[in-house]
Amino acid sequence: MKPLVYRGLILLLLLCVIRTGSSSATSRTDNEEKELFLTAHISNDKPFTGEAVELTYTLSFTGIAPKILDTAEPSQEGIWVEETALGKLIPSRPQRIGDTLYRNAVIKQMTLVPLQAGRFSITGYSILCIIPKSLSIDSPPEPDDSLALMAPEVTIDVNPLPEPIPSGFSGAVGILDVTASADRDTIHAGKTLRLTGTLTGTGNFKTFPALPWSLPEGFSVLETIAEPTSADSPERLTKTIVLKADKPGTFTFSPLSFTSFDPERKTYVTVESNKLTLAILPETAEKTAKAPDAAASTTQDKSPERNVPAVFYNLLFTLSFIVVVVLLYLLLKRRFIIGKSNPKPAHSPQELREQLSAILKQGYGFDVQGLTRKELTQAMEKQGVDDTFLAKLLVLLDELDRLEFAPGEPDAEELENLRQKCNTLSTTVRSRPSRSERTS
Repeated sequence: MKPLVYRGLILLLLLCVIRTGSSSATSRTDNEEKELFLTAHISNDKPFTGEAVELTYTLSFTGIAPKILDTAEPSQEGIWVEETALGKLIPSRPQRIGDTLYRNAVIKQMTLVPLQAGRFSITGYSILCIIPKSLSIDSPPEPDDSLALMAPEVTIDVNPLPEPIPSGFSGAVGILDVTASADRDTIHAGKTLRLTGTLTGTGNFKTFPALPWSLPEGFSVLETIAEPTSADSPERLTKTIVLKADKPGTFTFSPLSFTSFDPERKTYVTVESNKLTLAILPETAEKTAKAPDAAASTTQDKSPERNVPAVFYNLLFTLSFIVVVVLLYLLLKRRFIIGKSNPKPAHSPQELREQLSAILKQGYGFDVQGLTRKELTQAMEKQGVDDTFLAKLLVLLDELDRLEFAPGEPDAEELENLRQKCNTLSTTVRSRPSRSERTS
């Protein structure tokens, strides 16, 4: 009987150990999820076909901000996608969830435009990050923990556009307005003018068709200029055409007409611009106006007494102009050097980061804000930056992170220490040649 008793006790102990180990692993995982996790937010999960929505990925954490080493892009089918620059979105914001105070940082934002109706999933976005252990910038470095985080899947149900679709529908979805303008209202035949149509409002303008100009007879199109949308004017579409007036007369241009689908009212809307009327004068009228000026010019050319002072004054004016330009250049250069060598003192880690980013952009031609450590390293190596300088830059960025996201207010002494390091690094950026320059 004793062997059976011993076997029973051993089995009971093994079950207890397995149960305890399993419970411990679950608790540790739960704590990691509470300390660091990714969330995904879609601005509208039931859009219409062609309607632009915003997808935002946010990293929530407690304590020190993790450093993002690499990312895996999300995958989606049947959706037009464009990523939004995150230079101004990276700074974190506090948020209390339950009893825990988190800091949230937007790390990725995208504009999505579904191209067809149906259910679509956006999945697969993940980040690889390391979690610093030291809160003090003066403490010796400790090994950091690496962690891969997966964002939750996002599902959108795209509604089809209602039937019937009007014949003039442009395919654009949004709330829009259109205007038209000309750079002049009276010209002579044979001359050129510019007509500009501007579409403003809400929607994804990069997927919109061009504005349809309708021209009366008597004009030739010489050039079409479509100004692309930019980050500074994302809700604006402009198309300019350069015309040549072929014959005299009074011409009225048909209004620009643009039909779109209004997702708020769930109906198709056609907007029209103002009418433009142009007066084209005969060519002879301009030639006659120029004739007296030509005669006067010929008479003046035949008088050498008047031409000599004119040449002298022209030479004197040119010399004076050159002197003024040189003086202004020297003055501006001096102000530029003084301003850059003595930047406005930063009063927070955020201001220090902005100053450093501006110096790096000026020196190397790209914005470092929003880049992962891997992307920053690759970009700096392409610019020929040596390993020593890159290592100092990465350490400085880490120290800025630790000071910015450490609990409580930044220590004045630590802030001054970082300010001096930033100034030293900024001076190095301005004066340090690239690797290609040093080896050439």
